[in-house]
Amino acid sequence: MEAIIERTSEEDFKEDLEEEEEEEEEEEEEEEEEEEEKKKKKKKKKKKKKKKKKKKKKKKKKKKKKKKKKKKKKKKKKKKKKKKKKKKKKKKKKKKKKKKKKKKKKKKKKKKKKKKKKKKKKKKKKKKKKKKKRIKKTTLTSHPRLLAKQAGNL
Repeated sequence: MEAIIERTSEEDFKEDLEEEEEEEEEEEEEEEEEEEEKKKKKKKKKKKKKKKKKKKKKKKKKKKKKKKKKKKKKKKKKKKKKKKKKKKKKKKKKKKKKKKKKKKKKKKKKKKKKKKKKKKKKKKKKKKKKKKKRIKKTTLTSHPRLLAKQAGNL
């Protein structure tokens, strides 16, 4: 009887030991699982953070690019405006030059006309003088009334 009790208590002890070992193993497994889950969560969090950072960086880059584009556009606009202004100035200058040239041409024409008129007048005067001289010459010999007038008979 004593042997049976000893045997059952030994069996119970063995069973208890086995159960304890099993429980320990289960606990260990659970702990490992928990740790793994924690790691996974951490990794996920890290990934999320990285993603967020990347997104932020991308947004910043986009903003910078947009700003740069805007600046470039503004610069281009300014350049265009400057070019337009320069063109306008050039056009104005050209117009002024043309006007000046026209004025000069007009003046020259006027001067030429005046000179021509003067020359014509001079020629006319000369012609008149010549005619007068010629008439005087011919009248001296051919007109008896004039001859008489010269002689003082009239």
